[in-house]
Amino acid sequence: MHYGSARGLVPGDVDAGVMAAFRTALEQEALLKEPGKLHRTTLVAWNTAAATVAGWPAVTFDVP
Repeated sequence: MHYGSARGLVPGDVDAGVMAAFRTALEQEALLKEPGKLHRTTLVAWNTAAATVAGWPAVTFDVP
């Protein structure tokens, strides 16, 4: 959420390119041992929101 809001993104702006840039930012800028784990968790949470939150964009992502 912080990544998107810091860039002025709303849920409707999120696409595969945004998620790829998020993954890259996690790998290059975040102090995380396992950036891929947070990326995966984010994808799962997004897909859950797409399936359950009224008005959420219907875009879903493949989860590695």
